[in-house]
Amino acid sequence: RERLEIDMTTKLESPHRFSERILLFGGGGAGKTNTVLNIATHMARGKMYVVDADYSLAYDRALATEYEGVDENVEVVTCAPEWGEFIEAVQKAMGRADTEAGDWVVIDPVSASWDWVQEATLETIYGEDLTSMLVQLRKMHGRDSRAYAKAVSELMNWPLVKKEYGKLLRAIQGWKGH
Repeated sequence: RERLEIDMTTKLESPHRFSERILLFGGGGAGKTNTVLNIATHMARGKMYVVDADYSLAYDRALATEYEGVDENVEVVTCAPEWGEFIEAVQKAMGRADTEAGDWVVIDPVSASWDWVQEATLETIYGEDLTSMLVQLRKMHGRDSRAYAKAVSELMNWPLVKKEYGKLLRAIQGWKGH
């Protein structure tokens, strides 16, 4: 858990004309937040926008302690780990008119977003959460795995789920920065 040490005179700038895309993954304490904030510390230009849908508030804590002074370069938008607030925060961060090609956006976490969109879509359609609906289907079909699988497949409205998830994909694809 060593902090990445870079000569303070070093400024990071992409040598490419196209935007960089970086995927960070790992368990709690792996260093994802520190990596992001180290990049922010050494950016040659631009601003970093962080959409934080993790209740740990790691960015806020790090910016208040170890990374004091970087906060002028970093804007954190905290949202609940659920689809509605999450996609709104992503669209807000990525839809800003004042962004530049040197800006960065961080979506933390993006991995749970597929589950959130399924849950939200089913709740909108049926008025119940996914877990309750799956429990009801299991009770109805007991040990008949094929009937249960068919019922689950019919329950999921994949065209709507994919259409809703497309909001996130379009936001990422349309982002002009890193």
